[in-house]
Amino acid sequence: RFVANVKEVRDETLAPPINSIAVLPFMNAAHDPGLEYLSDGITESLINRLSQLAQLKVMSRNSVFRYKDRETDASVVGRDLRVQAVVMGSVAKHEDLLSLRVELVDARDDSHIWGGQYIRKPADIFTMPEKIAHEITCKLHVNLTREQQQRLPRRQTNNAEAYHCYLKGRYYFNKLTPAGVQRGIEHFKQAIEKDPSYALAYTGLGDCYNYWARPSEAKEAMTKALEVDDTLGEAHASLGFF
Repeated sequence: RFVANVKEVRDETLAPPINSIAVLPFMNAAHDPGLEYLSDGITESLINRLSQLAQLKVMSRNSVFRYKDRETDASVVGRDLRVQAVVMGSVAKHEDLLSLRVELVDARDDSHIWGGQYIRKPADIFTMPEKIAHEITCKLHVNLTREQQQRLPRRQTNNAEAYHCYLKGRYYFNKLTPAGVQRGIEHFKQAIEKDPSYALAYTGLGDCYNYWARPSEAKEAMTKALEVDDTLGEAHASLGFF
């Protein structure tokens, strides 16, 4: 569906620097409904991680998800969103393993910057967003500050089951329907049960309560998220709605 139309491998010595990027929704390669939450979740995880870098302009979720399930190429996205690079990827399942493909393309000339394929057990997939984000920053030659070097690889949870519950919570919450948000609450609570120190899960729970106009419960969840991690941008952003 997403076609890079790659002309050539990018010459690192001649190419001008890149300071803007769009992460397109990862493709559910097998059209497996059970993987939809994972393809969307990895996309959002990458956006959130790369957005921590002030040196890099990263397009928002709302901007890129209009391309979900649409056939397009990097140069078109680059012109539409005014970015210099595009990340495209796909998720597939082979028996008991997950296959993750990623490509980083220079949208100015469709040249290939970097690509990778990862085969992982479902329990290990939660380590991938940090690894991919690291590869991207290296290939774009982003000079990270010491604080960014510490935060970029930082993992919000080491519990794989909690991570999958969180992604499912986000997937259902993003439907913005009463039924979807209710399922989101259930999954976020499951994530918290599996890892009570999972700050992002509290933030997701707070977003759900905010949708239901239950401000006291929403604020309580956001406050708990910041008690766990007072630098969590998602929690600070959500609190801004109160």
